Amino acid sequence: MKHHISANRLISLALVLALLPVALAFAGIPASAAGNNRSVTIYRTEAEMTLDGLVSEGEEWDHVAWSWDFTNAGGTGAMQEGFRARFKSMWKSEGEARCLYYLIEVTDATPSAATDWTKDGFVFLIDETGERKTNPAVNSETGTSRRCGTLSTTTVESSPVLTYALRRSETQYTVELRYEFANPDCCAPGGSVAFDLFIQDNCGAGSYRRLSWNGTNNVDVIANTGTGVISDVSVCAAATEIDGAGRSYTLYRADGEMTIDGVAGEGEHWENLPWSEPLAQIGILGEQTQAFGARFKAMWDPEGFLYLLIDVKDATAVDAENGQTGYVWTQDGFIFCISESGAGRGIVSSDLTDANSAPDRRTSTLSSVNPAWTSGGVEPEWFSYALVRNETGVMIEARYTFSDKANAAANRRILLDVMVQDSLAEGAPTNDTGYEQMWWNSLTGKTASNHGIEYAGEGWLSPVGASAVISLQTQYGAAVRLASPSGLRYETHIDKAAYDALVASGATVTTGTLILPTDYLTANGVCAGAVSMELLDSLEITYLNIVNSGWANADTAETDGYYCWYGSIVNMKPENYDRAFTGVGYVTVTLEDGSSYTLYGGCAASASSRSVRAVAQAAIDSGDYSDNEEALAILQGFLQ
Repeated sequence: MKHHISANRLISLALVLALLPVALAFAGIPASAAGNNRSVTIYRTEAEMTLDGLVSEGEEWDHVAWSWDFTNAGGTGAMQEGFRARFKSMWKSEGEARCLYYLIEVTDATPSAATDWTKDGFVFLIDETGERKTNPAVNSETGTSRRCGTLSTTTVESSPVLTYALRRSETQYTVELRYEFANPDCCAPGGSVAFDLFIQDNCGAGSYRRLSWNGTNNVDVIANTGTGVISDVSVCAAATEIDGAGRSYTLYRADGEMTIDGVAGEGEHWENLPWSEPLAQIGILGEQTQAFGARFKAMWDPEGFLYLLIDVKDATAVDAENGQTGYVWTQDGFIFCISESGAGRGIVSSDLTDANSAPDRRTSTLSSVNPAWTSGGVEPEWFSYALVRNETGVMIEARYTFSDKANAAANRRILLDVMVQDSLAEGAPTNDTGYEQMWWNSLTGKTASNHGIEYAGEGWLSPVGASAVISLQTQYGAAVRLASPSGLRYETHIDKAAYDALVASGATVTTGTLILPTDYLTANGVCAGAVSMELLDSLEITYLNIVNSGWANADTAETDGYYCWYGSIVNMKPENYDRAFTGVGYVTVTLEDGSSYTLYGGCAASASSRSVRAVAQAAIDSGDYSDNEEALAILQGFLQ
């Protein structure tokens, strides 16, 4: 369904200002005030649940994707090697009750005997309303903003907030917990809850180290929590959806001399391009004992090629010294799949012949140690690569040849995905060796390499050459504009040296910010990272185009190394205070010959989508404005 608003209604929604530096009398609210603002969709389950710390048959945990790994949340002790955590979540209607279920997996090989508050344990906090107005009451049996005390992960303890079970192995343990809503009405499809999980590791001598899902370090502040979106879609239905995790990547046009040698060579312009989001784990068989991760860059060539640069963090390679002599599918490796048409027809064969279901194709598991160790010892005619290994991992550079050169054209949409795999073999891998797999578009329910292009993310082929790409990034989150008229403000940075060079060359450079309701994007299946004026216009999505007319950091740009500008939506109606808006900065370059191109600083929707009420509440809770009555009055006005 398309969303339209008339010009008159758009004006009544908000007056739009391009912010001049003189208008910045009040500082904005730092985006970090609301933590990392991670978000997860919580799907519905109807399965029988047994709290035993296990993935029991029929519980549907296997259909739920793992969260992002938790991040360092501080502490008084040293971080233990390999300490990591992640979770899965579902919700369930149980008679009159509504419950959240979590399965938490923690890697911690050294269980502690400590019993005080620094013990091995976890903390769960939640605001059922999602409003983040009231800090959680500890161990309260009532109220919608609650948290448990630090509950032991060496032995089960009782809590008025939740119930849980443990299961421990030599190097890991799992926590399976059930939380019952104090107000069942808060668990409503389409709504959201605010929550976070902390995992604590006792480091000895009364010291500890914590991990947090939302990347913040205060278990008492509800403003720092992430978001759980309650979905009425069942877990099993979500596992079969074909729109993946909704990831999107802009591929700029290759305009340098490309050499496939595993090195981001001079003149190839890889350094200008953004990295993808980190790949996310969707499967593991065995126990991972080291850090493992990956990301990629990509560009296209009108001669009919697509280029990849994959950066893999994997310090130990399964190599010839360990006895590897040929192809084994559980080896250290990677997979690339593509739908040149952008349609995607489902699972794609890994047959490496040129007749591999073109225009939908998928490689087999290609070795990330030796390119010769592929299926049958040969590479497909349409995919070649080289790699260079260092102490911490491997860099892979690859070239894909389109089955139809006409599919390599500007302003086209393709589907693509990248998988990396880490063999868990101590020696030479076999077909029974354990492995860990990560995909870029980590669809819920996606399993290993058995799901193909239907589950891939989007790639947009930009006409802009890689050499012309400028470092441009809309900053994480949003801020409250405190200058009159007040509103919701987005911030974008552009590399100063690149900007100055364009101006010196005679180019005309225009910067600005696009702002629109996030629901306009989601209703049309558009990722924030793919936002462009051309795309929005083609979908008849109305947006605010706020042209910038001055640098917010004019006095410090030389030191900062970038220019900064703001775009704000102001004079908002109260009924829109709870509505999330997305902001994306852009730069349009018009060359002396009259040709022009536009670059965008978009990012994931969860990073740039905010409501003014949530941002104002986070600012108040931060305490940064407790002595500024004028600022507090403005902030509190958005909470009415």
